[in-house]
Amino acid sequence: MIARSILHKGPKSQLHVAHQAYFLNKIDGAKAEVWFQEIGQRADIYLPKEGIIFEIQISKITPSEIQRRTRNYESLGFRVIWIFPFPLFAGILCPVKFYFSTINTEGIGEIIEVYNDKRFIVDISRPLPLLE
Repeated sequence: MIARSILHKGPKSQLHVAHQAYFLNKIDGAKAEVWFQEIGQRADIYLPKEGIIFEIQISKITPSEIQRRTRNYESLGFRVIWIFPFPLFAGILCPVKFYFSTINTEGIGEIIEVYNDKRFIVDISRPLPLLE
């Protein structure tokens, strides 16, 4: 199954769609593909009650583009957390808050943090403490 977004030039990958479904199933009130006209960006996952955006990044991206998109969301008062597939992005130098994901195309996996080659599961159903 591949979903299409108005913002993206092509179809979203099955892995990206599986990530979105994972978040929608785990977090009450989560919304996918929310368009923010003021900044011309579409959030992968938006938590309106908490004011949090999750950006799921499956394809290559530069640190400067991550910063640009994050600043845009922050200009609207949102907090942003980026999600990158592990181990694909294991060496990324990300200038903002991020977590890794082991979620596969069937939506099975977890959100994790990695410190000194050790993995720690992150409970995304409680998003506010994630930003402290």
